[in-house]
Amino acid sequence: MGKDEPAALKSATPTTPAEPKEDPKEAKENAKAKAEVKVEKAKTEAKEPAALKSEDDKDLEPEAKGDYLRQYQIRKNAKPGSLKSDPQKGSKAEAMKAHLLAQPTRTILVNRPDGEDKKSVGTVNLNGYRLDFPKEVYLELPVQVADVIQDSQGQTRKAILQGQVDVEGNKLA
Repeated sequence: MGKDEPAALKSATPTTPAEPKEDPKEAKENAKAKAEVKVEKAKTEAKEPAALKSEDDKDLEPEAKGDYLRQYQIRKNAKPGSLKSDPQKGSKAEAMKAHLLAQPTRTILVNRPDGEDKKSVGTVNLNGYRLDFPKEVYLELPVQVADVIQDSQGQTRKAILQGQVDVEGNKLA
């Protein structure tokens, strides 16, 4: 810096007289810690730019913390899995969803009978809270939902063994 430059430009970091100067070693450690925090924050908040998301995708993200059921929930006039598919406030369905989210989970496999369309889903409706699940996939579901699905599959197996229905689930006379 030359003699002609004002005193304000000579100081790269202006300090107030009451502010104590930081030890260079501490400054280096603080800078390193801040950089680590920024890296961790970037890892956890890595998201697509909003401009790249379509309007339909915006209400699918971000998923409410711990709301793993949203991806399966269905509601009339709403895209499956969207925020709009959440049950109405104060409804029995909303209370049931909260009850299910508080339960422990169990891993189950929802079977698809031979000849059934690969796009077909398994449906469970509890107190107006409807969930549609893919079949032939292992799912982590609340214990109550897993029990309903397993009971249904057990009843179907029993009916097949007793000759009341065929393998596709059609009633036999």
